Amino acid sequence: PVNEFKRSIINQSASGGACFLSYMKEQEYDEPLIKASELYEEYKQWGIANGERVKAARKFYLDIKSRIEKRKCHGIMKYDLKTITL
Repeated sequence: PVNEFKRSIINQSASGGACFLSYMKEQEYDEPLIKASELYEEYKQWGIANGERVKAARKFYLDIKSRIEKRKCHGIMKYDLKTITL
């Protein structure tokens, strides 16, 4: 089982995008679909608050693309927070 110590070791070696998705997975949300731009804004705020170096949007999206599903809804790209894998 993953205890708090193991989680901290994993997070220290993970990329900023993976750490952010780990944080997002633990959060409660009303709507599981979030616009790509809103997810990036959340990431920037999280990065600043946690002393992480914030990546450019393109690098952030490349970092998370294998860990979360995205889909187009009414012409807008959205990420499904229910599909986060770490």
